[in-house]
Amino acid sequence: MIKQLTIKTKNIDNKSKQFSTDPFTVYLDSLSPSGRRSMNSQLMGVLKLMEYNGVGENFPWSNLRYVHLVKLRTLLQEQGKAVNTVNT
Repeated sequence: MIKQLTIKTKNIDNKSKQFSTDPFTVYLDSLSPSGRRSMNSQLMGVLKLMEYNGVGENFPWSNLRYVHLVKLRTLLQEQGKAVNTVNT
């Protein structure tokens, strides 16, 4: 479930804005639009490697541990990915 944060703002129509608090969306929103598209694609590729078929917003990012990242790094290297790609 995606948690939503409501912040009331003073604007002409007096509507409130919704801001996502899931780590996937917060991180992508911190990037430029072109960087956002690229990183979204890369993160979804990593999720596919982990055989996760859902959307990035619903992945339990807080459950990832160092051992998982080492395994992912090894898988990417075995696929012949460039060092910069693996590091990203």
